Amino acid sequence: MFGSSHPIVHVLLGVGIAILVVLYFVPTFIAIARKHHWIVRILAVNLLFGWTMIGWVVALHMSSTSRTKVNAYWRPPTGGAGSQLPGSGGGGPSSFIPSQGDDK
Repeated sequence: MFGSSHPIVHVLLGVGIAILVVLYFVPTFIAIARKHHWIVRILAVNLLFGWTMIGWVVALHMSSTSRTKVNAYWRPPTGGAGSQLPGSGGGGPSSFIPSQGDDK
């Protein structure tokens, strides 16, 4: 019906390519919107491996999971010298005290 030189073909082709580019970078857009701390890594995975579809799913997973910094510090329990090391049997979860935002 239309020849390849018809202007509507070029417009539809341009719109189609623009939609595909936006869909291709959805994981990166999600990471930017969520202010993810791995935006550069997600962009790299998306850009380099997204065409494999597995890389795109990996980038989507990376962008939709959140890694948050734990605002806590370890305080040794009162007791002997051997109980002051984490994992030495002393302490436990109660030895981790959440900080009150005074990250110095």
